[in-house]
Amino acid sequence: MSQNKKINKLAAKCRNTVYSPERIKHYARVKHNIFKIYIAVLILLTSCASPPVTRIAYPYKPEKLNLNWKSICSGIEIADIYDKNLPLIGHIVKIDLQNPDISVITSEPALFKNNEGLIRAETTYNFAKRHNTVVAFNAAAFQTSSRLSYLFDSHRKILGIHIAEGKQMSPVNESLAAILFFDKGKAEIISRQTERAVPENTVCAVSGFSVILRNKQIVKSSVNVRDSRMAVGLANGGLTLFVLSVEAENTYKSQGLTYDETALLMLELGAEDAMQLDGGGSSTLIINEKGKQRIAAPTIGPLILRRVASNVGIIYKHLQK
Repeated sequence: MSQNKKINKLAAKCRNTVYSPERIKHYARVKHNIFKIYIAVLILLTSCASPPVTRIAYPYKPEKLNLNWKSICSGIEIADIYDKNLPLIGHIVKIDLQNPDISVITSEPALFKNNEGLIRAETTYNFAKRHNTVVAFNAAAFQTSSRLSYLFDSHRKILGIHIAEGKQMSPVNESLAAILFFDKGKAEIISRQTERAVPENTVCAVSGFSVILRNKQIVKSSVNVRDSRMAVGLANGGLTLFVLSVEAENTYKSQGLTYDETALLMLELGAEDAMQLDGGGSSTLIINEKGKQRIAAPTIGPLILRRVASNVGIIYKHLQK
């Protein structure tokens, strides 16, 4: 039999083959698992493709920022930082917590599996869409069971305190800082989480890493590596909130900042106190403009948003109607 006849006979046999439902399901599962592994490897490779800059050629000095502030609603302004010399890309939100139309929310109790900080993970973008926030950003650092588990596991373990709707859903961690929001448009950053340090009138709170600015004095840090940063700062005695997102997912376009450099930037903005939230690949800032949720950060690198443990949202009353 010629080679062509053999091939045609084999092709006909394949066309007439009837696969059982079990076999079809098996192949579907295999194909799905291969796709999941491919996505996981792709994310891991892209997340490692642009490592933080470890050697600082010169310290970042945020002098004469000349920011172009833009109002997105009453009491909230946004601005971007573009420094071609470093280079650096950053995004700032300034919020008047005293504005009666503005309120603060955190990831809600319904997402928690228990009151020990085990929460269903989600992207900041999904959080923002669900609550129709005007501003949303990621908050606390978290634990997962393995390197790959943050891709596939549905839950995260928050590191440190989390209060939502007046309910404490995660215990304090005395080695971490936190930001507390009260019921009368005021906030406070505490350096060390203890039960005594959290007043009863705390409406919501999220855990951070460490305080980087206290009473307009930089709190020196040993974290001297530039990376993506998410930080919050307070001015006017806790009545004004600053949210700062600095990008470094592609260090050719933006190198990010160290903790001390972030503190310098917060000081230049007018903050009195400031602390770091979870940065790196978790850093996400979502802005609602003209009724649409926009990913303000990240804007460089792989635009695959990480599912994080906790988020903070700024609600504008008139946007909810």
